[in-house]
Amino acid sequence: MNPPPPSDAAEALFNTCPDAVIALDAAGLVDAWNPSAERIFGWTPAETVGLTPPATALPVLTPGNWQLTSVTRAGHPLEIDLTVSPRASGGLLLVAADRSVARRNERAATERLRGEARFRELLDAAPDAIIEVDRTGAIALVNQAAETLFGYSREELLAMNVDQLVPDALRHGHARNRAAFWSNPGTRPMGRGMVLSARRRDGADIPVEISLSPVKSEDGFRVTAIIRDVTERRIAEEKIRAANVELEVRNREIERADRLKSEFLASMSHELRTPLHTIIGFTELLAEELEGPLNDKQKRFIEHVHKDSVHLLELINDVLDLSKIEAGRMDLDIRSVDATEILGDTLNGIEQTAAAKNIVVENRIAAALLVMADRVRLREIFTNLLSNAIKFTPAGGKVTIDARIEGRSRIRFSVADTGIGIAPADQTVIFDKFRQVGSTTRGVREGTGLGLAIVKHLVEMHGGRVELDSAPGKGSCFSFTIPLDRAASGTPPVVLIIEDEPAACELIASYLNPLGIATEVATSAAGAAAYAKELQPDAITLDLLMPGRSGWRVLSELRALPETSATPVFVMSVLDRDAEALSLGATDYLQKPVKKDTLVRALIHHVPSVKAVLAK
Repeated sequence: MNPPPPSDAAEALFNTCPDAVIALDAAGLVDAWNPSAERIFGWTPAETVGLTPPATALPVLTPGNWQLTSVTRAGHPLEIDLTVSPRASGGLLLVAADRSVARRNERAATERLRGEARFRELLDAAPDAIIEVDRTGAIALVNQAAETLFGYSREELLAMNVDQLVPDALRHGHARNRAAFWSNPGTRPMGRGMVLSARRRDGADIPVEISLSPVKSEDGFRVTAIIRDVTERRIAEEKIRAANVELEVRNREIERADRLKSEFLASMSHELRTPLHTIIGFTELLAEELEGPLNDKQKRFIEHVHKDSVHLLELINDVLDLSKIEAGRMDLDIRSVDATEILGDTLNGIEQTAAAKNIVVENRIAAALLVMADRVRLREIFTNLLSNAIKFTPAGGKVTIDARIEGRSRIRFSVADTGIGIAPADQTVIFDKFRQVGSTTRGVREGTGLGLAIVKHLVEMHGGRVELDSAPGKGSCFSFTIPLDRAASGTPPVVLIIEDEPAACELIASYLNPLGIATEVATSAAGAAAYAKELQPDAITLDLLMPGRSGWRVLSELRALPETSATPVFVMSVLDRDAEALSLGATDYLQKPVKKDTLVRALIHHVPSVKAVLAK
């Protein structure tokens, strides 16, 4: 077969060439525009032949090799390699190759390589070991942390099966668990609730935590395992566990010592009080001179014996009271009592002591004030505060007793004096037991330092709070709160329900309302503490899981506010975190679902006003 004539061959090459071929005559006009030029640039031969070439398509007409950006007829940018050569007959021959796709592929390849390098960089920067395995367990990818953790090089790990990193005794079970994971793949921690171990190159087993995630790959699914060495954490946990065990043992020893101390004090108090009562009784009989007259010296001796015996009996009673309180064996007989009447009886008892120092005692309380309290213990509170006020007030001074209603459920009593005052540094420890921060106006220390400690405990047992306002040389004002008898005034006790679930609120209200206990509701944590401060309820129920602000924060806010710091707060939650709640100031922890009897018993035990209502 003979080859085609040159003219035919040239025409065939011109028409089939994948690159744009364009010829310009000596005048710079197009005299040839092949099909590829039409395909690449978008102009037809009829639109270009005999005309100057489109400047946007061919911006350079200087002989040479050029890489430039062209613009098609449709306005799209186009990256081309352009060769411009002179023609023997005059004019130019232009050959343009479309490099847009190739350049995009090159850039994509460069970006892919850069991304892979960045991925490897991030992978190796991860603090935890990362291993990717296929369905057979063959390791397909590892990071630098995995090399460090297991002691193998990257190449060694990539030639291994993941089962080789499992202790011998666990390998069979691991293979079975791996197969089970593939039947139901999903992101989850491995061996939930189990102690996991991995085997290092040196044969050592290390405790680990493992998280599993299935990932897609070119050959199907693989699983990525993130492995964390928890050796240091396990050591720390073991130390904490050992410390907790030791602490528990010590706590039991302390509780036993406290119990034995309380039992000893109770026994000794009894043994001491019996002869003291006899001494006091006989000195009083002798002072009456029923068996014959006494001379002045004998009377003075009898008076000294009687006075010191009474003082010793008071000290023994203080020690016994505190030991009962600390041992949890002091029960209060909470009922409606007239605080004004009890205060009057107390003032009668200290009248002579105040008169001996020419101290004016002003009682600004006239009307009856019905409160929920233990009559004996309320008098003890008044006695301790008034005795201290007289003791630390110079002769000719003044002691003032006052009261004011606070909110809807409490009354605050105050005992103010014009005495020596208390320094700010001492005010933080003034209520500690056996603590005396100053001498009396006679320049000596008197008593055991238990009076204010007993006052604080007794007030808190009533659901109240003790406060002190004092400055050296300006006197002191001790005040405390006690629940009002709201039933006597026709006002029922109020329980504030802090709960976002309407059904739960309705359930608690249904428990309490028929019993004569009013309920108020705060349906969000935000503003709950402020509402409690304004309402001043007798008790609060608090849910921990609420949208926005958590119940934990509300509990902290309630305990930080003076108005609610002593209000009983009953945490009601599905969470099993009673120890944490109690440590943060919760009065009791009731795990949901809470039965009516459980809630009512808790309220009776901790809220005197509720106990009084239900007792009626």
